[in-house]
Amino acid sequence: MSPLLLLCVIFFAGYEANALSYDYSASVECLAQPQKPQYNGGIIKNPELNNGLQGWTAFAGAQIEQRESSGNKYVVAHHRKQAYDSVSQKINLQMGTHYTLSAWIQVTGKNVPVIATVKTSKGYNLGGAIFAESNCWSMLKGGFTADTSGPAELYFESNNTSVDIWIDSVSLQPFTEKEWNSHQVQSIEQARKRKVLVKVVDKEGKQVRSASISIVQKKSGFPIGSALTNHILKSNAYQKWFTSRFSVATFANEMKWYSTESVQGKENYGDADSMLQFAKQNNISVRGHNVFWDDPQYQPSWVPALSPDKLKTAVQKRIQSVVTRYKGQLIHWDVNNENMHFSFFESKLGKDFSGWLFNEVNKIDPKVTLFLNDYNTIEEIRDSSVTPSKYVQKVKEIKSYPGNNGLTIGIGLESHFTNVPNIPYMRSSIDTLAATGSPVWITEIDVANQPKQAEYFEQVLREAHSHPKVEGIVMWTGWQPNGECYRICLVDTNFKNLPGGDVVDKLLHEWGSTQVSGVTNQNGILEATLFHEDDSQALLALKSSIDVQNMLPWQGGSDVCTWRGVKDCFKGRVRKLVLEHSNLTGTLDSKILNRLNQLRVLSFKGNSLSGQIPTLSALINLKSLFLNDNNFSGEFPVSVTDLHRVKVIILSGNRISGDIPTSLLKLQRLYVLYLQDNLFTGTIPDFNQTGLRYLNVSKNKLSGEIPVTPTLLRFTASSFSDNQDSVEFRLKGHAKAAAQF
Repeated sequence: MSPLLLLCVIFFAGYEANALSYDYSASVECLAQPQKPQYNGGIIKNPELNNGLQGWTAFAGAQIEQRESSGNKYVVAHHRKQAYDSVSQKINLQMGTHYTLSAWIQVTGKNVPVIATVKTSKGYNLGGAIFAESNCWSMLKGGFTADTSGPAELYFESNNTSVDIWIDSVSLQPFTEKEWNSHQVQSIEQARKRKVLVKVVDKEGKQVRSASISIVQKKSGFPIGSALTNHILKSNAYQKWFTSRFSVATFANEMKWYSTESVQGKENYGDADSMLQFAKQNNISVRGHNVFWDDPQYQPSWVPALSPDKLKTAVQKRIQSVVTRYKGQLIHWDVNNENMHFSFFESKLGKDFSGWLFNEVNKIDPKVTLFLNDYNTIEEIRDSSVTPSKYVQKVKEIKSYPGNNGLTIGIGLESHFTNVPNIPYMRSSIDTLAATGSPVWITEIDVANQPKQAEYFEQVLREAHSHPKVEGIVMWTGWQPNGECYRICLVDTNFKNLPGGDVVDKLLHEWGSTQVSGVTNQNGILEATLFHEDDSQALLALKSSIDVQNMLPWQGGSDVCTWRGVKDCFKGRVRKLVLEHSNLTGTLDSKILNRLNQLRVLSFKGNSLSGQIPTLSALINLKSLFLNDNNFSGEFPVSVTDLHRVKVIILSGNRISGDIPTSLLKLQRLYVLYLQDNLFTGTIPDFNQTGLRYLNVSKNKLSGEIPVTPTLLRFTASSFSDNQDSVEFRLKGHAKAAAQF
């Protein structure tokens, strides 16, 4: 007797760690009162200013005082003449320790940037920045790694000396390297993994104790990818290398305006079309990069000389051309690339250009997630143009454009690290950006060439993957046959790993490959923890295989539970998929469908699907299967008869041939079996399931006697009519037996 495996996914109950947990929370709202300090202030004395100015002193030439408003106490730095005239607290640092910093800031007068700075014996470290407002409190969140041990001083500065700086709820929490790494492990366990209960039952449904089980997970569902170059079209080695590793791609140049219309009026989408087709064939999602690029250096050569009116016309033509062409085929669009650093289009077409542009693209393709995309937000604390607070401001600015209020704007973080990565600042910056509720992706991550390049590359990849709000990672590692890369190469010209490639392969294995072995308990259950995936990638692959007319508006980066046809869903796992009368064509892929292993109901009724119905052995939770009124051929899908939960099988109106398998008798819960209007031959099995209430095998090529069983005697002649051999005799015989019975 062969046992059957029943997989049931439940949510991870928690991860225990001795280290103090990291607080991923942040606020992007300006509040009437500040929140409590994180970690109760950490090593900061008197963090809420409840004990006067204890622990706080004037820095440089400022004057400070404690004030109180609506019961809240805080410190104010005023009469400032230099940017660094402020309030400070002396602290003691430990070299190599990571520090996470937070504070609530308010200013008087106009809204201005305020920077948290740590002065040490070696110099000055920037800890974070906020665009502070008057009349309300804003949260600054940042961090740094101490480069020296000993006394230091934390203070807050602003280049605008006309404002007073108000400070409250300050926190500085140290974490050792070991503790920091434990946060990554803890976050992965909670955000990327799930407990799985494997229940082993025999064919009667009885639990099997002490059964030896081995589970091998080959990859997780977390999207990881790379930039892709057009050399993929002519290199089998490149294709094999890429498809064996990555599930998402960004075309390095092929969708950009200067590539598709280098000469005005002469568009060429050849490479982009071919690369997108390659991606579809290999179930690789594609980020659209980009509609426009705001850097004046990267415009088509004919664009800069255009007058504003002619530029507006060219822009509108570009939007219609590229967005319409790839509508429904991309998971994201980088709409106006690097528009916090540059303003080519704004300078010519007005400051509202980005808001207008997002609105126009959304009108054409309302399902694709539209992204801001820029660099230095998490990788370079000294770039004041793209701090997390500036990024949040840009999101709000675009949403304020008429018609954009309900628009989801993705946060694209290029992540081109030049210097030694400031990992605490990277984490805290993502915390702040994630507080907007927008999807966060790492879109072009790499590390500049330096002695510890591969080591730093691993650091930033680990930090990105472990952050619970990061939804995907794309590396800027497009391959060139001459061996040149933008910053870091993963492989050489023969696709042999370089140090960066070793890092990526190690992490891909670590983040996706899991092997668990064990023995079931007295209830026939083995508990395991595995990397989980939602069903978006499987559904996108399904779309690529059967939706050539683009009838399904599915887009990665959005909640799969809201997609058309998903009628029941929990935490990204689809339980009921109903795609009826949707003009779907092509054949069903067994590997794709079997990834949807939480399905209870699957319906493709009324389409034009063809070919053999594939093996569905992994759909162990399936209860109802509707594949009627298509063009399926081949034999009955015997794998369905091993799915002991199945109650409803409707395959009528196809061209399925061969025998009706006797293994259907194993399905003791079978309630409906409709096989009419097919090409079945042979005899009718001795159906004996007491629960079978609806049966129809008419309009086939069946022959022989209808078995006389209590189950089959329930059904009238219409359930068996219009078959091949002596139908009338068989039906009369069946009626006679029914009378005798």
